[in-house]
Amino acid sequence: MTETWQRVDGEWRLRLVHTDRIRRNPPAIALNPQDIDPWVGTYGNGDATYRIERHGLKISGQRSGKQPEILEAEARDVLFQPDNLYVRKVLQRDAGGKVTGFMDRDENSDRLWTRVDR
Repeated sequence: MTETWQRVDGEWRLRLVHTDRIRRNPPAIALNPQDIDPWVGTYGNGDATYRIERHGLKISGQRSGKQPEILEAEARDVLFQPDNLYVRKVLQRDAGGKVTGFMDRDENSDRLWTRVDR
């Protein structure tokens, strides 16, 4: 918490109080390869691509032109990047249960990525 004070006519007056919550990583759930494999693939949004890969029981994601990032599962179809707690990747499935894309969701917006490697 921070406070901003201002001296007005010889007296200190509280002008602003700023508080923010301490963000912590959610507990990651353990998944087996059969849970992870349906997510593995390439997704597109405009000219950008994002690739999700499995390495044993670990998950990584990489946007075109960027470094790979570690991903963990918060729920069956919800991924997060540790220490980047503003963003979730919410996987989308069709009526048959096949992964069709994911929503990159932050506190202010959603960005849809569609599966491109069927």
